[in-house]
Amino acid sequence: TGVIGVAPNVKIMALKFLDNTGFGYTSDAILALEYAVFNGAQISNNSYTDTVFETPMLDAIQAAADEDHLFVAAAGNGTQILWWVFPNDNDASPRYPSSYQTAPDNLIAVAASDHNDNYAAFSNYGATSVDLAAPGENILSTVPGGHGYKSGTSMAAPHVAGAAALVWSAVPSLTATELKEVLLNNTDDIYDAGKPTVTNGRLNVNQSLVAALALSPTLPELSIDDVTVSEDNGGSVEAVFTVSLSAASEQTVTVDYATASGTATTTDDYVETFGSLLFDPGVVVQYISVPITDYVLVVVCENFLLNLITPQNARIIDGLSIVSFTDNDTATVSFGVAGSQVYEATG
Repeated sequence: TGVIGVAPNVKIMALKFLDNTGFGYTSDAILALEYAVFNGAQISNNSYTDTVFETPMLDAIQAAADEDHLFVAAAGNGTQILWWVFPNDNDASPRYPSSYQTAPDNLIAVAASDHNDNYAAFSNYGATSVDLAAPGENILSTVPGGHGYKSGTSMAAPHVAGAAALVWSAVPSLTATELKEVLLNNTDDIYDAGKPTVTNGRLNVNQSLVAALALSPTLPELSIDDVTVSEDNGGSVEAVFTVSLSAASEQTVTVDYATASGTATTTDDYVETFGSLLFDPGVVVQYISVPITDYVLVVVCENFLLNLITPQNARIIDGLSIVSFTDNDTATVSFGVAGSQVYEATG
């Protein structure tokens, strides 16, 4: 509510190891990463920094790479005032975990850019240790009690993590390393001689997505039909949706689905329904049933929606079904006279 992320359909696993002052232990950061990987998280956003190289953290990133997990890290925030004490150059003064560049190639280190496509004054950089920039200055975000503007590479890194999630959802056949290459090879140039990075570029989600789709194998296409149903007083009525693949797949295809209210609601008209469909190799049609609620009021042009989301081994070309249903209740009008008053009743 209020703002939307780069990849709005992702599942988010929020893991906390820092206290309310921003202090925490590397050992707990490792536990958080191990928990995320063990429980199926494919991407982690790591918006925290330290100045100490710790082998156990590097080992944890290595273990995440072995599970094809993409590790996105904030490059850190320096200062322009005391640059000779606190340099912004991560090549000279590493900030971890973003500077664990000796780790397998599943780590992306992220600097911050501003709305003019310049590097943010506070942002760390590094010709070999920071990969790319992403928006990180005055980012409208959720804060306790509402929304507020925040700045920092901690705001930039989640843009990259979200972009990675969006691209990976479209092309799930990519490895974490291939996904990193796609993101880094499709940036917009914002070169600053004083603040070099590996790409000298700013994240471009659209270019990355187009490039990834060009690399993807030909996938079968998923579509869902629109449905019209009629109520049946006292009976049991369901809206039955046909979900089709354009061609049989040699791999198992899955897709999630969920209903959403239009003019019809779950209070009066239908039962909220969600789940996953599975197409075994060779299967091209599956069905989804949504119970329709019978009630006595006359309805006109009632509808609700059913969405297909997060496909695996297929892509969606028509993932929205509009469900219209007609009411079979008959309208009657009666008139009564009481003195000089005339009233109307429907039912």
